[in-house]
This record gives sequence, structure tokens and C-alpha cells, in this order.
Amino acid sequence: MNFLKKARKNLTGENRTLKFLRYAVGEIILVVVDILIALQINNANENNKTEQKELILLMQMQQNLKEDLADAQGNLKGNLKRIRANEMVLLALKNNIPLNDSLKYFYGNIFGNFQLTTNI
Repeated sequence: MNFLKKARKNLTGENRTLKFLRYAVGEIILVVVDILIALQINNANENNKTEQKELILLMQMQQNLKEDLADAQGNLKGNLKRIRANEMVLLALKNNIPLNDSLKYFYGNIFGNFQLTTNI
């Protein structure tokens, strides 16, 4: 920087306009290059931050999908139990089978996971 200051003083002191203009253009170019380098570094930092946020979001999405899959599998299992219970109750009704302890389980699971507790 001291070199640039000395050069500027020499050029302005000797009244050499052309040399001063060359110096001024050179200094402007240096400033522009410095700004471009700073922008490049800033953009790289912003890209790193964005990638980190994206990675966190992807990990959260993966966790949510795992939880959704487990929930769906549980719902499927429950629905299959209800279908089986409905089939057994339908079969008992078609064949006029009286209510007994083994049928109470199926009657209780027609709508969900509960059992009949009444004695008929």
C-alpha cells in the first residue's frame, strides 16, 4: 500500500496525467478483483450454509418417512385384524353359531381393539 501511495504522489507531483490515469485504472482493477474475490468467498460460505440446511431437512424428512411407514404398517396390521374379525362374525351369523367365548374376541374386534365383556 505504501508503494501505491508513493507512486500516486510522484505521478501527481510531476503532472504526468497519462501515467496517473494508468495508475488509477490499475488501482480500480485491483479493487474490483478484491471485491470479486470477497464475493466468491461469500458465495462459497452461503452455499455451505445452504447445503447444511438442506442436509438437516433431508434427515428430518427421512425420519418422518420412517415414522410414517411404521404408522402405516401398524394401521395395516390393525385393519387386517378387523377384516378377519368381520369375516369370522359374518361366518358365525350365516351359520347361526351362538355367541361363545371364542366369538366374543371377534365381535369385539369388528371396529377396533376391544373385546365384548357382556355375558349373553
